Amino acid sequence: MAATSPDLSTASRGIYLRLSLTSACDLQCAYCRPASLRGHREPPQRPPTNDELLALVSSIAATVPVHKVRLTGGEPLLRRGVVDLVAGLRRLLPEATLAMTTNGQRLAELAVPLRDAGLARVNVSLDALDEERFARLSPTGRLGATLEGIDAAVRAGFDQVKINTVLLRTVNGDRLGELVRFAAAHGAEIRFIELMPIGAGAPLYADEYLSSHEALARLKTVARHLGPLGFSGTARRHAFDVDGRRVVVGFISPVSHPFCDGCDRLRIDARGRLVGCLRDDDGIDLLAGLRAGRSAWIAEQVRDVLAGKGREATRWPVRTMYGIGG
Repeated sequence: MAATSPDLSTASRGIYLRLSLTSACDLQCAYCRPASLRGHREPPQRPPTNDELLALVSSIAATVPVHKVRLTGGEPLLRRGVVDLVAGLRRLLPEATLAMTTNGQRLAELAVPLRDAGLARVNVSLDALDEERFARLSPTGRLGATLEGIDAAVRAGFDQVKINTVLLRTVNGDRLGELVRFAAAHGAEIRFIELMPIGAGAPLYADEYLSSHEALARLKTVARHLGPLGFSGTARRHAFDVDGRRVVVGFISPVSHPFCDGCDRLRIDARGRLVGCLRDDDGIDLLAGLRAGRSAWIAEQVRDVLAGKGREATRWPVRTMYGIGG
C-alpha cells in the first residue's frame, strides 16, 4: 500500500539529491569497476537526456524541497552537455547547492566553464599520490591529470574543493599523512571514506578494509590533532595541524558507524531509477514514468521512498556501484 506522506523530519528539511549522469568512466578502479568488468553492460535503455534529467529533478523538487544536488557517475564529466546541464539545474534550483564528484581526469579543461555555469562545489577522488600505487588501483588513468584538475578547481574559485579518498589498507593506509598534507597545501578538506563490501569492493573487503577509527589513530601519529569538529552531513570532521597549516579531515563511516537514521539522500541512477538507499537491490524506474507522462505516479514513488528512510539496513546487496554514484 502506498505511503500517504514522506517522513516529515526528512521532508521538512529537504533532501540531498545525488544525480548520476552516466555509468561510463575513464578509470577502472579496483573497488568500483575493475578490468574484469570491462565488458559489463547495463540493461539496454535509452539514457535520459538533459531535458529529461531536469524534468525528473523538477518533479522531485515539486514533491519535496531539494537543498542540494550532487552530480555523480561513473564519471560525470564524460557526459555530453554537462556544462549546459549544470546551468539548467542552477536555473531550476537557484537556492540549492550544486556540487559534483569527479575523478578529475577532465577537470582541468572544464573547471572554469562549470564554475561559470553555477557549480559551487567539487569533490575530486584521489586515492594515491604515488604513480605506482595510482596505476595499480586505476590502471587506465593518469595521476597527473587528476592533480592538474585539482589545481584548476582551486584556481577557478569554487566555494569548496574537497578530496575524496577511499581507505584501502595496502594502497594508502600507510600514506594518510601525505594525502592530508597535499590537501592542506591546496586549501582543501580531505574526506576518508570506508570501503564498502558492495560491488567490486566486496572481494577486496577482507584485505583492504580500514576503519575510520584506525585511520584517525594513524593520522594522530603523523600530524598534530587539534580536536573534533562534529558532523557535516555524513562526515565526522577533525582538525589537524600539518606543517603549520590547519586542515579539516572528514571521516565517512558507512560500515563502522552507519548513518541511516539521519539520511536525507535520494539518488537517481544513470538509468533514471530512483534509489533510496545504497543497500537497496534496485530502484524505481522514474524515467519510464516520465516518458509515459505519469507525473502524479512519480510524486507518489518519491513519497513512498521517503517514508521508508531512516530504517537501518542490515545487508549489502550484490550490485554495481558505477551507475549509482555512491
